[in-house]
Amino acid sequence: MDREAKVSRVQSLCLGSGARLVFDRRPGIAAVRVALSPPPGPPGWAHLLEHLWFGRAAEAAAGFGVEIEAAGGEARAETGGDTIALEALAPVTAAPRLLHAFARALAGLPHAVPPIAREWDLLRLEGPAAARAERRALQAVLGPAAAAALAPPPARAPDPTAFAHYVARCVRGPAIRVAFAGAPDAATVRAACAPLADLPAAASPSGAPPPGARAGRSRLAGAGPLGRVLWLMPAPGPADPDYWAALAADHVLGGGLSSRLYRALRSETGWCYALASRRETRDGSALWWIDAHPRADRVTACAARIEREIAALAEAGPGADEVELARAYLHARLHLENAHPAARARRMESELRALGAVRTDARHRAGIDAISADRVRAVVAAARDCRYEVIEDPFMASSPGRRRSL
Repeated sequence: MDREAKVSRVQSLCLGSGARLVFDRRPGIAAVRVALSPPPGPPGWAHLLEHLWFGRAAEAAAGFGVEIEAAGGEARAETGGDTIALEALAPVTAAPRLLHAFARALAGLPHAVPPIAREWDLLRLEGPAAARAERRALQAVLGPAAAAALAPPPARAPDPTAFAHYVARCVRGPAIRVAFAGAPDAATVRAACAPLADLPAAASPSGAPPPGARAGRSRLAGAGPLGRVLWLMPAPGPADPDYWAALAADHVLGGGLSSRLYRALRSETGWCYALASRRETRDGSALWWIDAHPRADRVTACAARIEREIAALAEAGPGADEVELARAYLHARLHLENAHPAARARRMESELRALGAVRTDARHRAGIDAISADRVRAVVAAARDCRYEVIEDPFMASSPGRRRSL
């Protein structure tokens, strides 16, 4: 038994409301993550719920916030994809109280939604979320409800009564997941989560549907010196046997400085200001995004090069050296996540949602070791056949004669 297995004792609990929690007893600073899967709502509403939840939690934790910060702790909130989450790093002595503050603030939201106009004005200053290209791709693949959350929030704040109904639909036991890395014992964690035990047990409607298989292309008029080439593709989710092959495919194609797309579009040609490859899990399935920001005069060439690189990987597969590098990276990544309590809590919460349980490190290692060139090739080929491409071309704005391809 290795050291990671010796110090890690993962336990799971389920409250009467259906809220699920998992904790990993390990030494060092603790990490807390409380996540919520909201049903579809109008643009900005999920983000507003995050603002209000974090504000109430900060008020509840004010009495011991100095203690947390003195130990180098921190707290943050996020809204992305189909998840709202609060997470924090804190000393083990303060972490259960912080978890209790998160839980109490969330459980209290449906009963006393505070004035929302101020927070609405603040979140609108953050600008439109992710721009038109991602909205277009999500709408094409998953439908309008999935894309609505990325639309710019309107100027007028939500009607308080309507928003209160939305909050009540969001804050339900089965939609809530708690992950705690560094937990002292089960009784302490359960006591900290007590405010979640009395939430409604009925499940809210699910968020976005599983990724579809619609292929297509849109071309939009862009603005500024950079264009954008965005590919959205379905990929194997955490429960799929090809999950680890999909992680390797992501790394080989665009996930790092050694990836094919980074070499082709950044280091060799200098066409792109930025390039990213990322996976997003939704209700057990996954979306795979390839996202490039080329110079305005290289948008078409960049799109063609992405097509060529993905076609080559889909047809011939990766080389043996690429597979070995991907395996080594994923093993190292697993070790680093286990060493960092916040990353560990994030992965536990994600697996709790997608699988209903946390995978053992041994299962992850076996999956990584089983990655083969043929399975990576198959994953890329399936994704390529179902991709939706969005191109933002700044030249279209100054060339009205150019026709959009929809």
